[in-house]
Amino acid sequence: MTSALREVRRPVAGRIRLACVFSALGALAGLAPFVGLVELVDALLATPVDRGRVALVAVLIVLGLLLRATLMSTALTITHLADVRLQADLRRRMIAHLGRVPLGWFPRNSSGRLRKTAMGDVDALHQLVAHHAVEMTAAVTPLGALAYLVVLDWRLALLAIAMLPVYVVALVWMKRGSAELERKLDESNARLGSAVVEFISGIAVVKSFGRARKAHSAFQSAAKEYTDFFVAWVRPTNRVEALAGLAITVAPGSVTALVGPSGSGKPTVNRLISRF
Repeated sequence: MTSALREVRRPVAGRIRLACVFSALGALAGLAPFVGLVELVDALLATPVDRGRVALVAVLIVLGLLLRATLMSTALTITHLADVRLQADLRRRMIAHLGRVPLGWFPRNSSGRLRKTAMGDVDALHQLVAHHAVEMTAAVTPLGALAYLVVLDWRLALLAIAMLPVYVVALVWMKRGSAELERKLDESNARLGSAVVEFISGIAVVKSFGRARKAHSAFQSAAKEYTDFFVAWVRPTNRVEALAGLAITVAPGSVTALVGPSGSGKPTVNRLISRF
């Protein structure tokens, strides 16, 4: 995490650390069901079966699951409340800052870009504040499970470790070029937001001077740019190519149903129609 992000998160850093404590405890409690399953199998395979031991292990497994759920829920509740507080604080600071900038600053920065910064960019901090630290701390569970495998059977632990390079290579391959694509998508989204805000805010003037078609074309251009880029980005993982050449005419006031097999592109058509 960069120093800038740490500084942004600093007002709620104490709450996040507290949540990490609950997350670590929840992760450790999450090991109990795995250990309990091994003990349960041993108890069931024993001759004769010790019913008291089986019942005790079953109860401990359930208690471990409940304890993990409770601790993780507590951790996520703390971080989500911290996220709400941080977002509200950042937006108040933005508003206060905008009240001090020179008037000449506003013509150089569109209202759409300001909206994206105050709403979209601040919302994007949700994952960092509400989930990142808690989920990273929860990595204690697989590490603990690996340690238990070493105790149980070193060959199982070796097999689990041998799969890590495969996972890392697959992850790196899937994320190749994603940073540049995300940057371009973010810029396209900002231009679309600017076009929407400027079109709506100036609609009265546009109608007065009969320039609705020209004003609307700017929005259409930004929307098409965003849609084309998004479709090109998700095409490798979605069946968008199945929609090539698709044309739909829907009469005003009518109800149209999209029917087809799973994976044929029905949700994609809905998103494209609404420009998402």
